[in-house]
Amino acid sequence: MTRIKLTIEYDGSYYLGWQKQNSGKTVQREIEKSLEILFGREINIYVAGRTDAGVHALGQVVHFDVVQSKMEYKKISLALNYLLKKNKNKISILKSEKVVKSFDSRFSVKNKIYLYKILNRASPSYVHEKRVWFITKKLDLETMKQSSNHLVGKFDFNAFRSTQCQAKTSIRSIDKIKIKKEKDLIQIRVL
Repeated sequence: MTRIKLTIEYDGSYYLGWQKQNSGKTVQREIEKSLEILFGREINIYVAGRTDAGVHALGQVVHFDVVQSKMEYKKISLALNYLLKKNKNKISILKSEKVVKSFDSRFSVKNKIYLYKILNRASPSYVHEKRVWFITKKLDLETMKQSSNHLVGKFDFNAFRSTQCQAKTSIRSIDKIKIKKEKDLIQIRVL
């Protein structure tokens, strides 16, 4: 068996989230369907972090195992992109590569970056519609920056996880929060 790592991005507006479900379109299921067509057998993929419905991803990492293939591992991304596009998906495979068997997309992850966007103005934007939180009340950027310092550190997030969560611990660290504003768009990066 060979382990393959995929780096992916997608527009979550079209999906009920990452994890496959009995009904509805999910990112995991769409990629697995394309892999099944490509390799002629069912293949399960494993992800660094699941997303909820409507959440987008840039540079998300997944892995799967496959029996030796005649296809060049770097070309798997091209074939998957063709199949995903053919089925009208908004998922892009940025890179495919062979990795060591000990690599695990979930447990080998070193960090994650979350980006939240707030459109802070009186009128809505249909260009940014599914990509920002729209708030008409003027926000105080300096107060937001000062308040964000209380979230930096190591905390127990047990109250925020689902009853089906498989993580060994609910302790998580936030190393830094960067908040900046360009025109009417506030960006909050949580590292």
